[in-house]
Amino acid sequence: VHIPYALALNEGAWQQINIGYFGHILVFLECEKIYHLVHKMDLNLENLNLNTKKTLNIVFVGHVDSGKSTICGRILVDLQLVDERILEKYRQQSEESNRASWYLSWCMDLNPEEREKGKTVEVGTASFELPHTKVNVLDAPGHKQFVNEMIEGASRADIGILIVSSRTGEFEAGFKGGQTKEHMLLLKAGNVDRLIVLVNKMDECSWDRERYNEIVGKVEKFGKNLFKDMYFIPVSGYNGDNIKTRKETDFFKGPSFLEYLDTVNVLDVETEPCLTILEKVKTSGNVFFYVKIESGAFNKNDGYRVLPLCKDDKITSIMNEDDVELGEAVRGETYKMKFKELSEDIFVGTKIVSVSNKNYQVCNEMYAQLGICEVKTAITKGYACIMHINLFTVGAKITELYSLDKKKIRVGRKGGKSSCKNKA
Repeated sequence: VHIPYALALNEGAWQQINIGYFGHILVFLECEKIYHLVHKMDLNLENLNLNTKKTLNIVFVGHVDSGKSTICGRILVDLQLVDERILEKYRQQSEESNRASWYLSWCMDLNPEEREKGKTVEVGTASFELPHTKVNVLDAPGHKQFVNEMIEGASRADIGILIVSSRTGEFEAGFKGGQTKEHMLLLKAGNVDRLIVLVNKMDECSWDRERYNEIVGKVEKFGKNLFKDMYFIPVSGYNGDNIKTRKETDFFKGPSFLEYLDTVNVLDVETEPCLTILEKVKTSGNVFFYVKIESGAFNKNDGYRVLPLCKDDKITSIMNEDDVELGEAVRGETYKMKFKELSEDIFVGTKIVSVSNKNYQVCNEMYAQLGICEVKTAITKGYACIMHINLFTVGAKITELYSLDKKKIRVGRKGGKSSCKNKA
């Protein structure tokens, strides 16, 4: 059924939203009023194909030149989300720049600096839909100087997609001295506990079983204590093998990346409401916040606790990505919110929880267990560092070091495990 235009008033303002693929329709937001409006027009609700797909937020990470942006571009092209004329323009421009193989990555890398250097320096965003899932994808930078941007992407995601290159020397460069391990640790620190590993550029090693198994073994060994679930898929981002269309080999007969992604469910096992402030925006004298719902649900006009301010405030507005006013926000979507009193004091990284919150504590001194991966000098009492906790970045100092059997020690070295007393 096609409904070109139907009119209704919502709280004194006209609201326009998309319903399925049947054009634009102006309707009441309340389900009961939608029901009566549709039946008054003698239409079938089922034919409207209201979007009930689950939402999945994913982040692509990986060492420089592992092929992250190329895979993101391949997804957009395979799902026909890039106009053919624009794609042809990218092909011509990449050839003129003597970078013919880069045209797919340009579908995500819109910054001229990124195109010139072939490096993603910002967190690119895109969305696409699968049969059962709406996917919001973040393409985070893989370069060492852009770690903060990578942390931002991880904090927004439900599941991590790690890209590793199977090209000779490239995997080793990323795994031994590069960013691969650090990105896995940062994903874990951003509350990402599920990981899909795409072993990319398999066409360049002729889909060699031994090379694939070698890479899987090393990544799995490092990540088994970080993630509750890891799934490996051999792919070629440039050719599109195992991205949307399956490529069965003698060692892999599983689903393609997009097929597997469509089966992923992120369950909200924690019912206590908690959200993280992702971005603060000031427009026309109003202050709005983009938020990620970590767990539970948030209701308009209800009161919540703001951490680390330890003050209470009320949510006065909840809007979706189309600026449609809603009464409730649940996990899976990105929302825009407005608060009654504390807007000037709330900042990126702030947690909003229930007034009766018992899960989060505010402090400036804490004990932490450390795994020392890379350090130029030994870590000792008084060591100054930068601490990342989700979107918070603060200076910290280690005031005491302990072995795991709780004995004080003087030095922590690479590869060791210890606990510390940390003051921020």
